[in-house]
Amino acid sequence: MPQPKTISVLKKRSEFLAVAAHRKRWVSAGFIVQIAPRDGALSPSIAYGLTASKKMVSSLAVDRNRARRRLRALAQTFLPALGLAHANYVFLAKKDILTLPYETLRCDFEKALGRLKV
Repeated sequence: MPQPKTISVLKKRSEFLAVAAHRKRWVSAGFIVQIAPRDGALSPSIAYGLTASKKMVSSLAVDRNRARRRLRALAQTFLPALGLAHANYVFLAKKDILTLPYETLRCDFEKALGRLKV
């Protein structure tokens, strides 16, 4: 029986850069997903990080916070079931994440996780 996957959060800039350097990504209308294998992980855990920059989303902090909340909700709901163990994910918000319906974001999220393999 497979062990349940635990989720942690990427916090250091070097962790975000390591995922970006792996160059494995999937682009949708509302966000970009980047994935990289996790180094030295003994437990079947997943780590994720969120980015919502002024350039990609909006200059208003309210909009960037809303984009992060929407991405965080998707990640915490679907990563344990659909994400690969021993992987790091980075989710980059795009401007359309503020206006797209949640169902569209959910479908794109599931499609992205299904297509990305480390």
